[in-house]
Amino acid sequence: MKQRIFFTCLGIILSCCLFSCTKYRLDRKEEKLAGTWVFDEVLKGPWTGRQSVIHRWKMYAVTFYENGHITWHNNETEEDLTGNWTLSEVNDSGNMVTLLNIAIRDTADNQYMYTWEIHRLTREKLRVYEPAARPRDQMYYHMRKR
Repeated sequence: MKQRIFFTCLGIILSCCLFSCTKYRLDRKEEKLAGTWVFDEVLKGPWTGRQSVIHRWKMYAVTFYENGHITWHNNETEEDLTGNWTLSEVNDSGNMVTLLNIAIRDTADNQYMYTWEIHRLTREKLRVYEPAARPRDQMYYHMRKR
């Protein structure tokens, strides 16, 4: 009888720990991405010789909606660019890479497209890399949820 009570209590405790510890790890990437993000740091260039270009990005706030819509807001001009985003998984030499594809338009109907490799995504931090044909044009974006 004591053994049955012990194992029942142990099962309940382990279940509680398992569900509370994995709550955020089980969230889908889309759910983690949903919300408004601001740029903490933006770096341009290859690993050696990167330059901070945050001054070009700090005025933006990007809102990802779970339904695939996006708003790219300029806090200085109050202009909103709107569009869509998607996530996709690709096999890059045996490594699975998550790509964030963004297509937005401004009020003059100019379209901008970005493809970012997600290096880190939590509920609070987003680290992405934008590859380029020339290493000096590579971009690294560090964002945090507002």
